[in-house]
Amino acid sequence: MKKTQVGHINFLNCLPLSYSFLKQQTDDLFTVTRGVPSELNYKITHDELDISPVSAIVYARNSEKLMLLPNLSISIEGAIRSLIIESKRPIEQLDGAHIGLTAKSENTHCVVKILLEKGYGIKPRYTVDTIQPNEVGDYDATLLIGDDALYTYHHKQEGYYYYDVGSEWRKMTGLPLVCAVWTVREEFAKENPALVAKIAKRLSKGFEFGLRHKEVAIATMNDGEVYSDVELSEYLGLLNWGFSPRHQQALEYMYQMAYELDLVPCVPKIKIAEVTSL
Repeated sequence: MKKTQVGHINFLNCLPLSYSFLKQQTDDLFTVTRGVPSELNYKITHDELDISPVSAIVYARNSEKLMLLPNLSISIEGAIRSLIIESKRPIEQLDGAHIGLTAKSENTHCVVKILLEKGYGIKPRYTVDTIQPNEVGDYDATLLIGDDALYTYHHKQEGYYYYDVGSEWRKMTGLPLVCAVWTVREEFAKENPALVAKIAKRLSKGFEFGLRHKEVAIATMNDGEVYSDVELSEYLGLLNWGFSPRHQQALEYMYQMAYELDLVPCVPKIKIAEVTSL
């Protein structure tokens, strides 16, 4: 029998779950595939994964075949340090500017376009590229996410301007920013409801386990070469991995804004897989 394939974001923002996978066996339920968001986005939308976190905007583009798992997301309430715009000039002066967008994400591309076009009333041009920390190059500004952005936050260059996308989103909307959601292929969920329920519970409990042992998890997973344990602990304290009605409201707002900018084909109905109580 084919083992269930589950995706896992290979970023520090999932460190609690990464630690859980290290300490608690999963082979009896599923096989873990690690990758950056863009890789996992591709794999589940091409039926190479059964369950996976995806960039939140990917659900809007694939809602006909995906459902959300309950109680799981990567969300933030404000400044986050791992979604950074590094710019040669102030953000309000970026109208017509050339912005390089990291190829590792899709959701933050849309969030930045909403922020700049709806929030600041400016319309830059964009190129998706392999963006390295602190290498703006010929671009007027660059967007970095995940570990690259976190490195940039801790190693700012003199003469550049830095904008935290989470902080900018909160300032514009007053809502949380939902960066990623856990999805399941709808066909798989309908064929395997009990298995999906077990895996959803395992993922939710995995985050809880990692957070209960946060300091040990950080000490175990952090080599100390780039970030101190204190810096990682502060960073993880800025994240939320649940999915409440308020998070759903924030997600629906983002989808509406994205639709108005022709970034998604429609405002999708959010379908949450029905599983037994977690």
